[in-house]
Amino acid sequence: MLFYLNGYSVNKNGSLVLPIIGNVFVLGKTLDEIKNSIQEKVALYYKDAVVEVQTAGVKISVLGEVNRPGKFTFYQNQVTIFDALASSGDLTSLANRKNVKLIRHHNNSVETHQFDLTNVELFTSEFYILQPNDVIYIEPLRAKSWGLGETGWQTIQIFLSTLSSTFLIINFFNN
Repeated sequence: MLFYLNGYSVNKNGSLVLPIIGNVFVLGKTLDEIKNSIQEKVALYYKDAVVEVQTAGVKISVLGEVNRPGKFTFYQNQVTIFDALASSGDLTSLANRKNVKLIRHHNNSVETHQFDLTNVELFTSEFYILQPNDVIYIEPLRAKSWGLGETGWQTIQIFLSTLSSTFLIINFFNN
């Protein structure tokens, strides 16, 4: 595994400031687009120079029905949805695998996408490979939204237990 300890950060204006080359605007560009922009500027100063562009860590947030929600940094160029879910301790038993939301920042706007983790087409979709600062939100199943139990059966058990306790208390005070 390579760790990228040396590199350049993108400033608040969305540019890299490189020695000799100067500013290169990178905000909203893909790695290939950034590489081409830098290659063009480098070609003015160096003949046959080779430019390699890599991310210094991809930060992804995973929220909702996972065992360890939080922000995770991956020191690799490509991070899949399943890499992020594995780092968050996998889905809980109450996770709605068919209704997962991906929040992605793109061109100074926020886009929300929904997909189904159980659908094999996810492997070929644009959401399989995550982008830096993506947020994954795993929605709970409807049973959890009632807030009484982890499953439908537990909810029924809690309801019946509460009901029988209420009748027991009423019966106790009526005697």
